[in-house]
Amino acid sequence: VMENLRLHEMGQSLAKYFNQPLYRSFDDQLNVYANPLEFALGPLRMSPTSLEIPVTAFFETVLSDSLPEGFGSTIQFSVRPFAEENSELNLQSRIPLPLIERLLNEQISGQTYGSGMSRVGISSLKAGGVANRMYVLAETTGAFDGDLQLSFVPVYDFSNREIRLSDFQLRALQGKRINKILFGIFKGVAETRIRKTIEDQINATIRDYESNIHKLLDHTEVIPGIEVYGSLKQYSLSNILFYQDRLYCDLHSTLKMDAEVKAI
Repeated sequence: VMENLRLHEMGQSLAKYFNQPLYRSFDDQLNVYANPLEFALGPLRMSPTSLEIPVTAFFETVLSDSLPEGFGSTIQFSVRPFAEENSELNLQSRIPLPLIERLLNEQISGQTYGSGMSRVGISSLKAGGVANRMYVLAETTGAFDGDLQLSFVPVYDFSNREIRLSDFQLRALQGKRINKILFGIFKGVAETRIRKTIEDQINATIRDYESNIHKLLDHTEVIPGIEVYGSLKQYSLSNILFYQDRLYCDLHSTLKMDAEVKAI
């Protein structure tokens, strides 16, 4: 059986398959890359019509705008005395902040808010982040001619499986003191426009992941003669951090996954 499986050739075919993105995001800005590290073969099971070989797969998986360095390593095969019922998939998401910044400027920059003596225009927006806090620098004109810094803390809502921006803060970096009227205008813009745009982009990326994992597990041929199928049991998100103009977070999924060997 092991000779007929031709594991070395199978490993080369799998490496070639996973050298391409598993899928592209809904706006073609981000890709999911999977780097298979090991396939552990469990004990053989015989039935009157088939031979079952449990396989546990170990992947390094990243959501990014480019293929990460170090991906494409040689796949290792091992034999283990047991096999887990479910598979675990850990995806590190690396969302570029310039992508969010571009969306913010497309939807908000160049517009004016308020009226009369309190009319304020937003010239440009720049996104950044440090540790667990996200910052948006707004260059404004009109009643407040200067730079404002808005900030939020992304928090994962487990019940709705969505990111929510909380702990809104606003301060002037350059310009006159902000009065109550101007603060109310900026708070309204931040909560109804800026926060919503950021949340929608991040949550669309998460929903896109869920949708594409379902598609991947719907009898997808990963190499000639072998199809994978199954279901996404559950997933959760943690460790939301900002570093070097990227939003990092870990997406942990539990999969029920099987492979059907039609030819070897």
